[in-house]
Amino acid sequence: KRGLDMKSLRVQILLFLVTTTLGTFSYAGGCFEEHVTYAKDLASHYMANLVRNKVLEIEKKMNAKGEKIHMVFVARRGENMDGLQIYKDDPNIPLGQYLYELYGALQNYQEHQMANNEPASLPSSLFEKGHLRYSHMGILLRTDHAYPGKNPPKNHWVYISHLLAHCSRKSKRYGSSNIFTQKFPHFFWDTKVLNPHDDSALIIVPSPKIQARFIKIFENEKVAFDAIHEPKYNVAAVPFRFRRPENLKKPDPFYLPWQVSDQNSDQWPLELIAAAELPADGPPIVNRVPSQEVLWKTNYRPTIARATGFIDSMACTLRRGPFLPWGGQRHYLWDASNLIDCFDQVFRGEDIYELVTVRSVINYLERNHLMADNVDKPGTPGVYEVKGSPKMLKRFEKDGKTLKWMFNLMKKRHAVNYSN
Repeated sequence: KRGLDMKSLRVQILLFLVTTTLGTFSYAGGCFEEHVTYAKDLASHYMANLVRNKVLEIEKKMNAKGEKIHMVFVARRGENMDGLQIYKDDPNIPLGQYLYELYGALQNYQEHQMANNEPASLPSSLFEKGHLRYSHMGILLRTDHAYPGKNPPKNHWVYISHLLAHCSRKSKRYGSSNIFTQKFPHFFWDTKVLNPHDDSALIIVPSPKIQARFIKIFENEKVAFDAIHEPKYNVAAVPFRFRRPENLKKPDPFYLPWQVSDQNSDQWPLELIAAAELPADGPPIVNRVPSQEVLWKTNYRPTIARATGFIDSMACTLRRGPFLPWGGQRHYLWDASNLIDCFDQVFRGEDIYELVTVRSVINYLERNHLMADNVDKPGTPGVYEVKGSPKMLKRFEKDGKTLKWMFNLMKKRHAVNYSN
């Protein structure tokens, strides 16, 4: 027995070392970057200009119809999310009931496989085709709306606000998140924008009515940057809590309190949308609870996914919150950070994860008729994909190296002249 225990311990240690070496959870929102390479800066400006030009085109066409546009959401790609399969969802069934039915179906399927000695695989009919693509979204506003300390030209789309975690690429340690208001090109800094699979972005245009209310919420810093923001960053943050079936005491699987202990980068703009749906003459918004109540009542559905990639599946298997409190610091099994905490993912043992994603935000806007009409394809939602040229992005990599060489040369010559 002792030999078996030691063998199990060695396997766990090996898995821990492998996963922490391979990297972070694949659908992380991103890190706040202060400096990037010349190549990435060139590519980021290129992508930002493509998106900005499309926004100006949308604005012109909406104005021609007598509609105002104050803000848009912009989503970009980040880490590869091919390690996630998306379970099919049915918005006509209450979320709690649907999760419990899915849980039951998986239990029955696994029991059937064991009884019949069949291979452990799930039928493709449970899943949607394709994978998640866009991992992170920000709020791009017309700059005639106030930004603290910013004085850009009016009517230009210059600044974007988004939630990012403080982190160190070298140590793989993540800290608390902040809401950053940056020049638009910086939105692409923490992505692999030079890679061929990162050559696109999404523009998501809410309806003019919700935009007007959204702007009032956003310009109230105590609401948008304080009450609706939770600094504890968690990729696997969930907006609602459920009990496992064996722990149920009441027929309704949903229970309070609301899940306001952490937040991810897509959850912040989602909860701002929900705050904008509250009555304008209602009580002051002092925390995230009213937003989550709106999301529950208006049938927000997180993306229900299954981790299939090695790193993704190990993330919640080995990493379930704080491990050992050494020296007053909180250390974790995953990457010594608070990047991911699966404590509230009560179905993780069945590989069912509820994720707040760009996809789920778009589906929510469509389902609740909060999306503007598409100016290019009338009758369809206002979602636009902007694609960059892989050839141009490849060229930036070469140009970036040239710029670096020129800068180092000028720096060296300047130092020589100065010493003389």
